[in-house]
Amino acid sequence: MDTSLVYDLIFNWLRFEDKTIKGPNSNKGIFFMPELHFVFEVGKLLKIFELEVFGKPVEWLREQSFDNSGPIDLLFRDEETEEYIIFEFKIATTWHAYFKDIEKLKTLKDLNMSKIKSKYFIALTDVFSSQLQNDPRVQKLKKKGIEIHESLKSFEIDKKISALLFLCKVVQ
Repeated sequence: MDTSLVYDLIFNWLRFEDKTIKGPNSNKGIFFMPELHFVFEVGKLLKIFELEVFGKPVEWLREQSFDNSGPIDLLFRDEETEEYIIFEFKIATTWHAYFKDIEKLKTLKDLNMSKIKSKYFIALTDVFSSQLQNDPRVQKLKKKGIEIHESLKSFEIDKKISALLFLCKVVQ
């Protein structure tokens, strides 16, 4: 999977969506969006660009459980190999909530004959614009050994708050 392409697709969609939400619905912009809407729209986006992202057609699934987990937010399954690429999402919450989802992904086991090819955690974080380069949640995750996509992008929500998108590939 091309993680840089995934990151850019999601980021560009978020910026566009933020503009459509501001004004008519909320001055909170993209943070007015419920997490399930975020998950669904990213699923739809990745399915539209499946050949560029995954290199082949994949099956789009949502809220599926493996043996030792609760529901996983978003999954794509390669029908030939039966391998899964899975995603968990969070919007504007604490680093503890982020870490909990990352740990959930780390403990997932393959189900029957299916294989988990890769696991990703995506967070849309509300950060003070003055702390963009040093968001405490990102820093705490890095201290825990979590690798975060190399280029973090953000956009302004208002004069004080920005939206910061980060993506982590989760390894055992």
